Amino acid sequence: MEKTSNYANSVTSESEREQVKALVREAIRYIYDNGKEAAFEEFSNRDGKFYQKPIYIFAIDYRGKMLAHIDPTVLGKNLLQDTSDKHLTNAVRVLINTANEGGGWVSYYWNNPETHVLSPKISYVVPINREYFIGAGYFTEVNVPAS
Repeated sequence: MEKTSNYANSVTSESEREQVKALVREAIRYIYDNGKEAAFEEFSNRDGKFYQKPIYIFAIDYRGKMLAHIDPTVLGKNLLQDTSDKHLTNAVRVLINTANEGGGWVSYYWNNPETHVLSPKISYVVPINREYFIGAGYFTEVNVPAS
């Protein structure tokens, strides 16, 4: 059974959750069909098919390095070590823990790449192998000033 938080259920509709899961499934197929390097490049392309505003695919390794993301300021960084932003560090820890538990839905705060405001986000993450996992999600309406 898929892990889903009560918060994720309360702020997203079933159709939103299905849209996220469909994009993640498509991204998994893309990885296996094209290889991880080509996939990471496509996932990080703001004009690519995996950026369906406001949803986008991201990939993170289990050491905290951002392998794919539409925000170039986090791409390639180890967000457990290379940032003083406690929200990003905490978010990556929660994402890694969820992926280590087999994946599922998780809620956390992340800087919205469109508004540049720290916002609650709900994502669906799936482990790909022992090296990395991928995910996608929605920002909710409530915003917190970025620190």
